[in-house]
Amino acid sequence: PLEVPAELGTRLHAMATVGARRFWLVGEGGAIVRVALPGAPRAFVSEWVGRTPCGGRPRGMSVDGQGGLWAAFDVGIAHVSPDGRTACVRGAPGLPQSGLETVVFDGERLWVGARDDGGIFLREREGGAFHRITSADGLYCDSIFALVDDGGGGLWSACGHGVQWTDKRPLIERARGGFPIVPAVGFIESDGLR
Repeated sequence: PLEVPAELGTRLHAMATVGARRFWLVGEGGAIVRVALPGAPRAFVSEWVGRTPCGGRPRGMSVDGQGGLWAAFDVGIAHVSPDGRTACVRGAPGLPQSGLETVVFDGERLWVGARDDGGIFLREREGGAFHRITSADGLYCDSIFALVDDGGGGLWSACGHGVQWTDKRPLIERARGGFPIVPAVGFIESDGLR
C-alpha cells in the first residue's frame, strides 16, 4: 500500500506526473508529497516535501521541464522546485486575489486560469505583472477550470461552456497590447463533446 506522511491528510486534492512512475500529490492544507514507484507496480516510495506558503485549497497542478511543481490554490500559485524549496505567488500585479483554478508553466511563461469569469492570466517573466485575457479579447469563454499546453504552440482550456483551443502567439501578443482579437476555437456538445 501507499504509505504517505500523515501530514498529507486523508483527502488528496490534486496530482501531477513528473515522468514514468513518479508524481506529486497535494493534500489538505497544501501538504505536498513526492512519490516514486521504483519497481513493482504496488511498491511506493514517498517523500514529505512540506506545505506550500499559499494556503487555501489546492486546485490544478502541472510540472515544469525541470521536475518542479506548479500548483494553483484558490488564493495563489505555489512553486516547488525539484529540490523541495517552496514559494508562493500571491498578490502579484494583475493576478486575482481568489478564484484561481489551474496553472501551466511552459518553460518561459506562467499561464493561470480563473473561474467566475476570470479568464486566462499570463506572466512572461518572473516577478512581472500578469495580463488578463478574456472573451472581450476573443476567448470562447472566461471561466477557466483547466489549462493544458499541447507542446505544439497551442493552449487548451476547459471552460464553463466546453473546451477551447488557442494558439499561444496571439495570446502573448494580446497581453503585450497588440493583436486586436485572439482567435479561439470552442468545442461544445454539438461538436461531439460529451
